[in-house]
Amino acid sequence: MRKIIIICLLELFSLNTFAELSIAYYKQAYDLIYRRLYYHQNVPFKDIVFAIENAYLGNTINYDAYCLEIDRITSCIRRQAIIYAQYEPTEEMALLRAICSCYHEPNEANHGKPFSYDMSPTLRRNYPHYGLVTTLLQTGRGTCRSLPFLFKIVADELGVEAYITLAPKHYFITHQDSSGKWWNFETTMGRYLSSKAIIELTGLRPTGIYSKLYMSPIRGEELMVVCLDDLMDAYFLRTGRYTDQFTRLCYQLGLKFYPNSFLLKHLYNDKRTVLCKRAQEAGINEEKELKNHPDFRIEYEAVEAIRQRLDSIGYQDWTDESLAKYLQNMQNYVLQHPNNFK
Repeated sequence: MRKIIIICLLELFSLNTFAELSIAYYKQAYDLIYRRLYYHQNVPFKDIVFAIENAYLGNTINYDAYCLEIDRITSCIRRQAIIYAQYEPTEEMALLRAICSCYHEPNEANHGKPFSYDMSPTLRRNYPHYGLVTTLLQTGRGTCRSLPFLFKIVADELGVEAYITLAPKHYFITHQDSSGKWWNFETTMGRYLSSKAIIELTGLRPTGIYSKLYMSPIRGEELMVVCLDDLMDAYFLRTGRYTDQFTRLCYQLGLKFYPNSFLLKHLYNDKRTVLCKRAQEAGINEEKELKNHPDFRIEYEAVEAIRQRLDSIGYQDWTDESLAKYLQNMQNYVLQHPNNFK
């Protein structure tokens, strides 16, 4: 059993002065999401992604430059789509294929080098720009966050339907063709994959599929759950805090609209951390002791109930080992299927 003191030390992780100065920008990003959920305002996904990244980097990136590069890519894809329109049945499919082409062949939109996956999992801990859409726009290299996020941003700009879809700790793109058939586009590989392949690569369990937590297109305002999780992730990476007033504000907003979403993990982490801190203050350092303790039993059972809700929807968290295994699986798949990009 893990020591409670370890959990409490995580909460007391030293704060970053840089993040403290930029807390107002995190709140600005939260406000954009709030307006979209509560007031149904048409706040573009592009703007929310920028606000989160700008908060993470302390208001150091330029919105106009960000939009200008997205506009450039969008214009290039419109021209590229003219070629695909010769054999695609609809303009929308031609545009979608043109976006996909940026991830597997050199063209004008990607400056002659396909957008590619940065397979350096340790970078995220040491390099603040790792995994950002703004970094992808500058370098052409991204992650399973920035690569599908950019796809979604460009699709929105072009007015075509493409959806971010979730696997355990991983995002990819799904869209329909003109016949209504669904396709999975794995932006980290630059190719279409079957659902079976994605399930095998990520180690996805059936419960998460049946609950539609994973492998189902994230539609409409449910995308704001992804944004809230992304905002809390950026906040944690800068502050070391995964439980405080701001994170509660975020997960409570998301759970109000989507009570069975993966934001339950934040509720669980928060309640468990508070419980463990109180227990440590009472001189209890083993979590297993709380189950039958008269002062903590009810609170312990409430935390366990949240964990069981997470289990019931099939939520899977990833460790460093899980990520390393996924990256290896992905590399092996590419070697075994070198031409599978159409």
